[in-house]
Amino acid sequence: MTKIIWNRKIDQLEGRKAKVFCKDGKVYIGQGGFACIGDDGHGNDIDGVTFKIENGESIIFSELDIEHLEFLD
Repeated sequence: MTKIIWNRKIDQLEGRKAKVFCKDGKVYIGQGGFACIGDDGHGNDIDGVTFKIENGESIIFSELDIEHLEFLD
């Protein structure tokens, strides 16, 4: 079986524990969830990924939100 390597940050985040550095300067630590539909800030649907923050809250990241990732697992 060939391992698939994804270039998008949202794909790399699925199922991984990570520190997410956002383009707006915020930093989140938690667990990546599953692929979903996000919002581009203009009401358009785009690919996203769910993310459970250490405090128990969940958010959705799109590729547009993420500056870079630091994997913790």
